[in-house]
Amino acid sequence: MADKRGGDVHTCRYSGCRRHTAYVWDRPNEGMPEIKVPAVLGGGSASSSVEVAGSTLAELFENHAAEHGPELRDSVVEDGEIKEFINVYVDGDEVSNLDASVEDDSRIRVIPAASGGRR
Repeated sequence: MADKRGGDVHTCRYSGCRRHTAYVWDRPNEGMPEIKVPAVLGGGSASSSVEVAGSTLAELFENHAAEHGPELRDSVVEDGEIKEFINVYVDGDEVSNLDASVEDDSRIRVIPAASGGRR
């Protein structure tokens, strides 16, 4: 879809996004890593996915915070490390280091630990 500025527009798939459209020429890379955001961390009522530029997990979470707000980053990162009860997977492999590299076609899943229940 084109707008009056002549650029192609895409709609953001991140349910908590405050910037609902972005111009294709503003996107630094056509094939960017994708973060799957669970509803409990994304502030929405359903899980969502968003493409974010970066070559390490740390860069992805910082760039996501710059575009969509700090909620996801603050829920996952504490003192420069992944929080204890958060699991992060890159292409299906669990990672525990924010310096872990990601490829342009990587899929990142953030899964908070489930707790509670009866004693």
